[in-house]
Amino acid sequence: MSKVNNSGATSYVTPSYASGPQSGLDVDESIIGQGILTLEVIMVLFTDLARAKFAQMEKKAAIAREAQDKVNQLDAQIAELNKEGDKATLSESMKNDMKQNNISLDGKEAKDLSGELNKGEMMKLRAKYESISASAADFVQQNQLKLQQLMQNFNTTITMINSLLSMSAQSNMEIAKSIR
Repeated sequence: MSKVNNSGATSYVTPSYASGPQSGLDVDESIIGQGILTLEVIMVLFTDLARAKFAQMEKKAAIAREAQDKVNQLDAQIAELNKEGDKATLSESMKNDMKQNNISLDGKEAKDLSGELNKGEMMKLRAKYESISASAADFVQQNQLKLQQLMQNFNTTITMINSLLSMSAQSNMEIAKSIR
């Protein structure tokens, strides 16, 4: 593998999982065998990248679900505010979530908010959670495409391995024919 450093020069780096044969079975001095081993390393790389991408997606999906749950809780409280001066009390779990995620309302942190909020303040808080949910869901959607691309690259690598195996089989058959 090659890597371009800050000065623009190319240096060659060997990934840790490609540091050499682990047993005598991995040793293959044929060009086709070396090609297959190289493609196997690439498959491992794609697998590692896909796992990391999927883990990121799971985290963001959880954030989106939690934020949407908060939106639903706020909607329920907002629905109960019928009169102009009505106020709703934020639950402790909502305040804790605001603290953990550094969510402020009109420049006030959760600890600085009074226990009760009017309908306008509740709507602002709802909009913040809606934005968090939408942003996380958008991240998941964009990364689904990236994951799909990784899987296509993985499948292309498998196709290349199959081609190399076919070439090897064809070469072996030609050699066997010439020996007879």
